[in-house]
Amino acid sequence: MNRVKLQFLASRITSLANTIPKDENRIIFYSTPDVSDNALTLFKYVHNLNKGHELVWLLNNPRKHVVTVLQEKYPEVKTVT
Repeated sequence: MNRVKLQFLASRITSLANTIPKDENRIIFYSTPDVSDNALTLFKYVHNLNKGHELVWLLNNPRKHVVTVLQEKYPEVKTVT
C-alpha cells in the first residue's frame, strides 16, 4: 500500500477506536501462548503499583495449571478465555 492509503486507513481505525467506550481503570493483558514474556513483566509492575486498576488477562487455550497459579497468586485478577 502506498503512504496515502496507509494514512487513510490509520485515520479510519483511529476514528473507530474513539467510538468504542473505554474504562479508564481497566488494563487488559494478552500474550501467547499463555501468561508470559513482556506482558507478564508489565502485569507484575502494574500490579505492584497498586493504583486500583482492574487487571484482566485474555487467554487463548489456557493451560489449567497456568490459570490456577495466576488466580492463586493474584486472586483479584480476572481471566477471560
